[in-house]
Amino acid sequence: MPPYDGLYRGELGGKQVLALVEATNADPPFFGRYAYLHVGQPIWIEGRIDGDAAKVVEGLEPDEAARPRWTGRFSPGRFEGEWSSAGGKRKAPIRLALEQRPARLTADGVDPKAVRLDDVFHHELARLNLVLDEHEVVAGGASYRMLRQTKTGVAYPQLTRYPDAEAMARTNALFERELLEAAAGALACSAGACPSCEDKESFQVTFFSEDFLSLSSEGNGSCGGRSSFWRHDKTYDLRASQPLDLLREFTLTTSSGQLRPKAAALMARHQDPHQGRPSLVGCSGDDVEPGAYRVEAWVAEAGLGVRTAMAEFGEESCDLHAVVPFAELEPFRRKGSRYAFGTR
Repeated sequence: MPPYDGLYRGELGGKQVLALVEATNADPPFFGRYAYLHVGQPIWIEGRIDGDAAKVVEGLEPDEAARPRWTGRFSPGRFEGEWSSAGGKRKAPIRLALEQRPARLTADGVDPKAVRLDDVFHHELARLNLVLDEHEVVAGGASYRMLRQTKTGVAYPQLTRYPDAEAMARTNALFERELLEAAAGALACSAGACPSCEDKESFQVTFFSEDFLSLSSEGNGSCGGRSSFWRHDKTYDLRASQPLDLLREFTLTTSSGQLRPKAAALMARHQDPHQGRPSLVGCSGDDVEPGAYRVEAWVAEAGLGVRTAMAEFGEESCDLHAVVPFAELEPFRRKGSRYAFGTR
């Protein structure tokens, strides 16, 4: 029995669908996902194949009798069969044509430049259902609105006005790529597409000017692993159309990525008052490898936001947060920096 793995496109009952089929050479089950393109929500499928004859059930209902099913046959480059609702009262033809095969194995494994079909499938769905919010935020000669992927709730800013038209186009292309990446990840872990997966993430602009935009993301869930909670903050240089490496502009950390003692002391003086007084003692050292916590920095309204967090599943005492006025950060400024932080 040849493997019929691949990305397929076709019709189910006259509606356009995209399907991902994997592990058809397994013994005996195979699995995948498909989506009606006018809906854009992935649905789990699994089935068995005997020669080229396949029986498939869709969805994640524990009772298999409550799940719609497909019956049909694979041939090189095609699948043709019939879809029937749970109970069999409604039926519709299904015809799929192979659009892309998986990457071929090389002598050393999979070509590292190859694109995973799972990513192609979910990125195509992520491009659907994009809506620009009505609310517009203005700062000087710049403004943005949030572009939202409605099936996942993922939303990223899109500049609607900016003094430099070329920079605006570059920045919007960057934001759209990142939005699609986040939305594709959320679709891959959505309730209808992945057994025992969950994913919920929100995005918020926390600072905006003609020079900078700071974006905070916060989420929780699991996708192929244990549950986790995360938060990330970063700042974009809007004129250069790229993320800004603030830990290069301010020498707050050592070569191993830990806060310098003077930077940690400054951070402690401006620590979030709602957080109490935790310290970084025990967050790195003999019992935890150096570099166990990471440091993030972003431009905030009142100065430079700085956060420490354990790289993975750490103690809450290692999660510190402070906003330090730029004037107090002068000793840490990189010589030759072209940025005038805090002067506009």
